[in-house]
Amino acid sequence: MDINVFLLCYNESALLPHTIKHYKKYLPSCKITIYDNESNDNSVEIAEKLGCSVVSWNSSNAIDDFKYVIIKNNCWK
Repeated sequence: MDINVFLLCYNESALLPHTIKHYKKYLPSCKITIYDNESNDNSVEIAEKLGCSVVSWNSSNAIDDFKYVIIKNNCWK
């Protein structure tokens, strides 16, 4: 069975390695895609180093629930 994990991310360098390792531990063959809101820390580098795909998106530094809904409803399609 193919398992895909989708995560929203913005400047999560402290937690991202732990989160990815958790999924890899319990779902070793899963594919993880990080939807990164143009982080300015090293979140993207961490995700790529740990084998994740990264999709960049921009909310223009605003909380935009409409964009979140679009991403959540379409990431798996």
